[in-house]
Amino acid sequence: MRFFCAAIGALSLFLRPSASRPDDAADRIAALRTTLASRPSDPAALRGLASAYASVGDPRAEEAFRRALAASPEDADLRRAHAEFLWRQHRYE
Repeated sequence: MRFFCAAIGALSLFLRPSASRPDDAADRIAALRTTLASRPSDPAALRGLASAYASVGDPRAEEAFRRALAASPEDADLRRAHAEFLWRQHRYE
């Protein structure tokens, strides 16, 4: 039951609109990292972590996007979010 509650909590953080304050992003990142500690290949948590890192311009976003894409390669929205992150970083290759 505890595992289920942690997963639901992390998912709700992922579905919440983008963090407006750095503290919000830090809270989201901490919760998602906790979820990933027990479920390292969870696509929703990986996607949420990548989005949270990207929202604050953290360079760890790229690795998180790569992990999320490995877990869910058919996710077109995730591919778009990764491309947008790279574009915002002025990485056009």
